[in-house]
Amino acid sequence: MSKELETELTFLCASLPVEINGLIPIRIEDIYIPEKHDFSPLRLRKQGNTYVLTRKMPVLNGDYSAHIEHTIPLEKDIYNDIKRLSNKSVVKDRYEVAIDGYNAHVDVFLEELSGLVLVEFEFPSIEEM
Repeated sequence: MSKELETELTFLCASLPVEINGLIPIRIEDIYIPEKHDFSPLRLRKQGNTYVLTRKMPVLNGDYSAHIEHTIPLEKDIYNDIKRLSNKSVVKDRYEVAIDGYNAHVDVFLEELSGLVLVEFEFPSIEEM
């Protein structure tokens, strides 16, 4: 199990950033548990042949721009058993790029959220956000 502090800001994009042109994305499938919460505290993720369960806990109550992530690696059969607990899911293609000198993830959503594009910037500390 890993535990890390993540500091990030996420923005809605009006169009696809040019920085993703020519890049091959990583396909990510996320399932959120429990499905009846606005912000589900557990995320089940499939990324290629990697399966993990992550719990996000905000550093400041209600502000998820800085949060502690507890991540547990899973075997595929365990992932398949757990994913039956929720139908709240998203599929997205992730591009890892630099935008204006900052490392960023550009997420292009598919299926029900097709057309949604988010860009997430990660920072080394809260002070640098």
